[in-house]
Amino acid sequence: DLTTEEGLKGFLSSTPFVASTVTSLRGGTANFTYRIVLQEPYVHNGSHIRTMIVKHAESYVATNKSFPLQVERQEYETLACRRIPEITSPSPIISLPTIFYEDRVNRVIIMSDAGINSLNLKDLLLKSPPSVEISHTLGRALGKFLAEMHVATHDAKNSLDAPGVILKGEFSRNPQARTISALVSYGWLVRTLSPTPGSQLEALVTPIIDAAQVQQINEISEVMRKRIIESNDVLSMGDLWSGNILVSSDAGVHVNIIDWELAKPGLAGLDIGHCFAELHQMRFFYPASKNSVTAIISSFTAAYRETVLESGSGLNLVEVARFAASRAGTHMVVLTPQIPSWKKGEEKQREMMKEGIEYITRAHGGDDKWLKESIVGGLFP
Repeated sequence: DLTTEEGLKGFLSSTPFVASTVTSLRGGTANFTYRIVLQEPYVHNGSHIRTMIVKHAESYVATNKSFPLQVERQEYETLACRRIPEITSPSPIISLPTIFYEDRVNRVIIMSDAGINSLNLKDLLLKSPPSVEISHTLGRALGKFLAEMHVATHDAKNSLDAPGVILKGEFSRNPQARTISALVSYGWLVRTLSPTPGSQLEALVTPIIDAAQVQQINEISEVMRKRIIESNDVLSMGDLWSGNILVSSDAGVHVNIIDWELAKPGLAGLDIGHCFAELHQMRFFYPASKNSVTAIISSFTAAYRETVLESGSGLNLVEVARFAASRAGTHMVVLTPQIPSWKKGEEKQREMMKEGIEYITRAHGGDDKWLKESIVGGLFP
């Protein structure tokens, strides 16, 4: 039984990765994830490695058996980790997990460990916000990396046999990623703004939106769900939020971007909007993180914009900014009432959700003057 520590330890005994200890990790929802300590170091490129991460996939969400998931999702994570470094420039700061072992029969992958002392960016901002200088470094590195991935996989000025375009095509066989991304964003947006009568959610939503706005956003949601399902603009990471950005400072600042199972052809702005919404919520609900978050966002947008413009790729930054704003607003509305970290009183929650509604309507109304003063403002050319 690979859903248990003991079962996984027994499985590993017949592989080159015999473990002395196996520890379940919290944080993710889709897979059964463990950190293992090896009995003997594994030698890779001259390094002697003692700890690794193991992910096991079942045909359902690990935290919710009633939510089905295709086990083939792991194949796209390994594809991303192995191939995306080939289409982006080497970085001393950004990396993806190294895949050491893949078993498609038992649905097990073994990958590099970002380190016992690493923290995801959300926890780092909550517990010990990094200095403004380090935050600028993180933002620049993240923005440059994401822009390079989007540019390399954008069709406009790349030939159809360009490595990035070919790679994007391989992810087109991951349709469930499109469906899930559409559901948990714009699908849940409709549900959130049409709550059950008498529910706590209704008490949050009713004071901040009227029937005409609900209808407007329902129409926007329908259009956006269709765009997510059909778009082939760039290769989208699909789940770029602060929980999937691991930060280590053991030997200088290093970032490991994890959980690529939802990677797919998609809209560039959706990756940015997802990431920025979480960061914006952080500084809103936890003001101690404000300076760090502001530095990350400003440097991210500057690096992304500069990389796109220098590439001459034809990627439309105005459209990227609008979609980023729409996705950010959707996240603010949908996740604010769900996530325990953001439950800081109903008035604060309403304020954030109301701001999210404004992001959505301003983005789809093409109000670029307003958007230029928002969290996506730095994306505009």
